[in-house]
Amino acid sequence: MTLAHDLDGATGAPAVLLLHAGVADRRMWDAVAPPLAHAFRVIRPDLRGFGASPLPGPGSAEAYTNADDLAALLDDVGVPDAVVVGCSYGGRVALELAARHPARVRELVLLCPAAPGVPDTAASEAFDADEARLLDAGDVEGAVRLNVATWLGPDADEDAA
Repeated sequence: MTLAHDLDGATGAPAVLLLHAGVADRRMWDAVAPPLAHAFRVIRPDLRGFGASPLPGPGSAEAYTNADDLAALLDDVGVPDAVVVGCSYGGRVALELAARHPARVRELVLLCPAAPGVPDTAASEAFDADEARLLDAGDVEGAVRLNVATWLGPDADEDAA
């Protein structure tokens, strides 16, 4: 499966791969991509389960890793390596890409990465429990509101949901 993505900038220019936070999709980079496209080939994917990149269907035996998905996307767009920028969950995925496919990562920029192995806090465990309760009850809208309130704060507008 090829991840849904946007490409900006000139073919052959140095590439920058922008990886979104877990409460967003590739649109979080909309304001950043045009200025970068003057000097870089800008690649903005939706990771699986976000935006237009679906998760494997229920009962699917398809195994995947985000790092392998990204390496395949770079192959598909003809990019051997990239400056990889990851925000929050995207930072965790950027670390995964650097560990599994180090030759694909020319430089690594991490913005508040969700680093593997960092112990949970009482607040994060409470959030996880609240989110699970809402999703188990089928209240996806409630889970979205919880995520927006927790991760984006009171100034987030309706477009954030």
